[in-house]
Amino acid sequence: MAKKKTVKKETAANTGLTLSRNGNQFTAKWKHKAKKIEKQSIRFRTYNGKKWSKWTSGNISKSATSWNKTFSASSTIHKIQVQTRVQREDYETKKEKVNCTASDWKDSSYTYDVKKPPKPSLKVESSSPNTSVFTATSNADSKD
Repeated sequence: MAKKKTVKKETAANTGLTLSRNGNQFTAKWKHKAKKIEKQSIRFRTYNGKKWSKWTSGNISKSATSWNKTFSASSTIHKIQVQTRVQREDYETKKEKVNCTASDWKDSSYTYDVKKPPKPSLKVESSSPNTSVFTATSNADSKD
């Protein structure tokens, strides 16, 4: 039997990366495109209006499809950028042995502009036909 040829192949990047906010907590969500994941990584950095911070790694499991990060209320953050990468397990086909490499960071990247004000909410209650009470809020605890 002939020896199988060994090839390197980059793993398909995660897709659909989004970032949402609830007060000071940010949640990143994504989908896996690769099968049989060996490991994955996430990193983030923030922009304070003058410069970007250094990249900071976050901890996630190989099967995770979301990640949460909470910042202190005193943090000055204008933007947050999140990137993920994934590496599939090595595998064999009938003709070759495939060594999988990690996807590129830039292939799964999302930047969130924190300066956007939260969406206001409006709640109207009517306890009698002649009176109405309503509450309007627009604060950092509202979901975007």
